[in-house]
Amino acid sequence: MPTRKQITDCARTWLGTPFQHQGRLKGISCDCVGLAYCVAAELGLSDRNGNKIDANENANYASQPTDAFVLEECKRLLVEKTLDQMQEGDVLALKMPTIPCHVAIVSRLYAGTPNECFGIIHSYSPARKVVETILDPKTRNRIAGVFKFPGVE
Repeated sequence: MPTRKQITDCARTWLGTPFQHQGRLKGISCDCVGLAYCVAAELGLSDRNGNKIDANENANYASQPTDAFVLEECKRLLVEKTLDQMQEGDVLALKMPTIPCHVAIVSRLYAGTPNECFGIIHSYSPARKVVETILDPKTRNRIAGVFKFPGVE
């Protein structure tokens, strides 16, 4: 079973991939949901029911979500945690601005230094690509749910 660090290392291989709604090809195109699905598929991760996660699963959703689809998918596939249990390799459902319609993978920035902190890796439409940024207080306040891939400790 992959480790939490392997999840973030895999997600980092997607950095710079251009944003495109429902994209699923490393270096070509990716959206926020696609990043989580593709990382899980690349590492052979399973959902909470023991089914292997398919990179192309549920690639049929609106480009401008108006409901909690992303949050509900996280609850359906992953194991829910509390915010104080958040760790590297977890998946966040984020409100944008009030609807939980964005996904990010938790990373560790500046690991092993006094400035070590959480970051997030996500395909972010304003940046037009997959980026890694600090999980700042403003973003932390938008967290609607924290989830882990089953079997990853």
